[in-house]
Amino acid sequence: MRMKNIKVLFVGFGIVDNRREAVSINTKNLVTNLKSMGIEVKTINVGYSSTFPLLSMLFSVINRPRIIRNIAFIIEREKVTHVYDTFVMPGASLLFIVPLISRFPKVRFIKEIHNDYGYPVRFEFESVVRFVLNRKEQINKLLRLFDKVVCRNRYLAKKFNTFYLPPYLSLEPRPSIGNQGKYLRVCFLGHPLRKKGIDLFLDIFRNLPEKLIDKLSFSFAFSDIANSGGISRKIIFLSKRRGIKVRLYSKVDPYSFFRKNDVLLLPLLDKFGASGSLNTILEAMEAGCLVVTTKLDITQAILENMKTGILVDRPDSKKLIKIISDILEHRIEIKNLRMRARSYIITEYSKFNLEIILNKIFNE
Repeated sequence: MRMKNIKVLFVGFGIVDNRREAVSINTKNLVTNLKSMGIEVKTINVGYSSTFPLLSMLFSVINRPRIIRNIAFIIEREKVTHVYDTFVMPGASLLFIVPLISRFPKVRFIKEIHNDYGYPVRFEFESVVRFVLNRKEQINKLLRLFDKVVCRNRYLAKKFNTFYLPPYLSLEPRPSIGNQGKYLRVCFLGHPLRKKGIDLFLDIFRNLPEKLIDKLSFSFAFSDIANSGGISRKIIFLSKRRGIKVRLYSKVDPYSFFRKNDVLLLPLLDKFGASGSLNTILEAMEAGCLVVTTKLDITQAILENMKTGILVDRPDSKKLIKIISDILEHRIEIKNLRMRARSYIITEYSKFNLEIILNKIFNE
């Protein structure tokens, strides 16, 4: 499928190769797919700095008039037909993109919504940012103003009645899914943040029964965000004290990492942790790595409990240890579950299906 006479301008905060968060990875993959379909694509990174992200965000707000002029100049010079807004916070879209909509009536404006409105369970700086830039009325305004709105997960797409644009998954050769191995290999990949449930691993290490220690190994692949060094030191300390087998990684290839593990344990605290972990869950399923995660609206839209994954209500260390113990006792059933998850990904996330959706978004 090829689309001609379309020029797309991607605009957002952090559209850079060195940013390893889902929004940047998904945008990069989408750009690659559009180019393969014959579409001309350009990107504008609005002020992101990996060293000082918050300061660069503030600096962008201060320089808002100049940034808007620059976007408008590129739209006119390049004869852009579609502007694709990737800002995570709807308030940022209102600041930088909405002022351009009336100025360019022939340009189609597309908004990607990443999160639901609301606030995390625990109060932190993110709660303040969401109060300012991620309110219900802001999202409703974007739904009215943009020509098309897309969401990366099924739950939000259904809730806001928008296009569902699945993340691109590279379908690698079929992994070996069996009962081999001396240990059950449990892993975690992502930001070492409280909302991702990383603190629960420390509780698991403290409370893990002696009879399970010799049957398990844990692998952690952390991004550079947050206090990865502090969490790593705590994990190393507890693992040495209890004799738990642990390996720590920094940057990894998710497809290879998950093929070396049996279980992805992702005890998310709330839906805001789930939205950013969407790619991680899908990549684990593609690799035949069993996903154990929190039962949330977003995760339930992907996983079916005990059919393509395991969903846990309000996870704590006691519940998670019980699940790990059950997995060790029922490896044949778990093997079938992993195979069904892999089959689901192959069916729902093929490149052919993605191109059909992209045609609807950019051509209709």
